[in-house]
Amino acid sequence: MTLEAPARSPGEMAPGHHRPGTTAVNDEERRLLAASVQMLARLSLTGVPFRELVARRTDVGVTPGGAPVLPTVVDFLSWTDQIARIASQRDLHAPRRGLWLAGRMSPRAQYGLSELGWTIHEAPTLTGAR
Repeated sequence: MTLEAPARSPGEMAPGHHRPGTTAVNDEERRLLAASVQMLARLSLTGVPFRELVARRTDVGVTPGGAPVLPTVVDFLSWTDQIARIASQRDLHAPRRGLWLAGRMSPRAQYGLSELGWTIHEAPTLTGAR
């Protein structure tokens, strides 16, 4: 499963489209990708506007002000070297950026993400959502 957008010049993005590049090669990756897209859709329905969705290893929403919104669809987030690398990625740096968490996180993960400038939010659920 690969998400693709219509061909455009570099940096040009039609509203509501993904940039090409996210490939899910197994069932676990497909479920994670689908859950990330669902979380971004819920955020959009609950008042978090997006100007674009960027497909990376996970989907990232970008607000009209340019703030990355990283959906985190895990039951528990621990602070690991991999999480530190993702949170520190140059392409996710912005004056404001938010991580929306579906589950819980360790105190160390909360501290590490906060130290890197991430604002942590609880992911919304929709009434009647399954």
